[in-house]
Amino acid sequence: MKKPFLSFYGDDFTGSTDALEVLTWAGLNAVLFVDVPDAKMLEAHGELDAFGVAGTSRTMSPEELEEELRPILKSIGRHRTPITHYKTCSTFDSAPHVGSIGRVIDIAKDYFEDGLIPVVVGAPQLGRYMLFGNLYARAGLDGSVFRLDKHPTMSVHPVTPMDDADMLAHLGRQTDKKLGLLNYLQLSEPPEVVLNRMDEMHRVGFEAIFMDVADEDQLEKIGTLLMQIAERGQPLFVVGSSGVEYGLIAARQRSEKRPSRLPPSGAAHAVPVLCVSGSCSPITADQISHAQRNGFAVLQVDPSKLIDRAAAEAEMDRVVKMAHDTFTRGVSVIVESASGPGDPRVAAVRQRAVALGIQNATRAIAEATAELTNRLVDACLPSRLVVAGGDTSSLAARRIGVQALRAIAPVAPGGPLCHAYAPGRAIDGCEVVFKGGQVGFKDFFTRASTVQPVTSTV
Repeated sequence: MKKPFLSFYGDDFTGSTDALEVLTWAGLNAVLFVDVPDAKMLEAHGELDAFGVAGTSRTMSPEELEEELRPILKSIGRHRTPITHYKTCSTFDSAPHVGSIGRVIDIAKDYFEDGLIPVVVGAPQLGRYMLFGNLYARAGLDGSVFRLDKHPTMSVHPVTPMDDADMLAHLGRQTDKKLGLLNYLQLSEPPEVVLNRMDEMHRVGFEAIFMDVADEDQLEKIGTLLMQIAERGQPLFVVGSSGVEYGLIAARQRSEKRPSRLPPSGAAHAVPVLCVSGSCSPITADQISHAQRNGFAVLQVDPSKLIDRAAAEAEMDRVVKMAHDTFTRGVSVIVESASGPGDPRVAAVRQRAVALGIQNATRAIAEATAELTNRLVDACLPSRLVVAGGDTSSLAARRIGVQALRAIAPVAPGGPLCHAYAPGRAIDGCEVVFKGGQVGFKDFFTRASTVQPVTSTV
């Protein structure tokens, strides 16, 4: 039986579906699992080219991350895929105290001790660019490009505000490992020169190395380098965004002379969609407003009540009843807990968390919203579900019982329509979208209600 060439672990659910769709649209057989699959689970999905595990490490403390990642890396390692990818957000969301990518590198060195760890953050397809070590990001798919420490969303992120666009400095606060950079000019040299330079950097003590990504051509060159390193016979561990998948796919397509198989976005009649948003992103807020202007019902939930045991049940009952009554009339529904970072509910939930002695308000509201999502699914029985927000998606997917996903249609880069495998649960066989706060154009929710499946679920 053919062995997958790539395995990946995503630090949140939406980032994991991002990598999944890149592989699927390239014509590869790829499946995303919620837990590390055993050999039987892999075989059940046919001869896989790649598989992923959707994690939640972006919200974890370094101690929690250690407990989560060590057994996962050990389990994934048993499959002996040539390349293992730790999938991060393309804005490299992390800090020493939460979602530490530096701690990931520290852990990985115990399992991939012989090699230099490439770090590939840029993904031009998503509007993410890295030049001379500094990361730039587009604000939405149709917005302007900002240096990360000037980005209107990431510079004021409620959990991991990005105050430094210099990725070596940013990661350097999270690990003592020696970090290096292959910049844009160096990566423009012939492949054999770049590979020799990497070997020399490894020889003199560098343990992880960033690679600039200015455009798709350069990303293809990086994909070729990664493949060449993996072909040496030692398993390769890579850290970075879905730029890793984009680069590997481009390199494979060139070497095998195969065209991309990006499916057409076939829009047809709209189906009622149940949507739950735990995102504070202004991009998601604009998308919700657009959906409301186009016939969606928007129901507000009070997140400060959701995290309070004394008030949570009544608030959930209220919202579930309103959503059920609306959805069963054939109207698409969005249940949302914030309308952008300036929404007064954002400050209110933090204040309530302090009063209740809750240490991690973000985690608490994500867990409560995941439970609300589960109740909404059981009450409304949607054929199509959309969940917005990285932390919310990660926890909600597990709470509603998702075991695996296949991408079946594009909605926006980073947020595909998927077929859900959830044996014995209401969501089994349904179509789902898990979207990060920054993902999509203004019409994301309306696209999610009209796009039609274009790939098989078998």
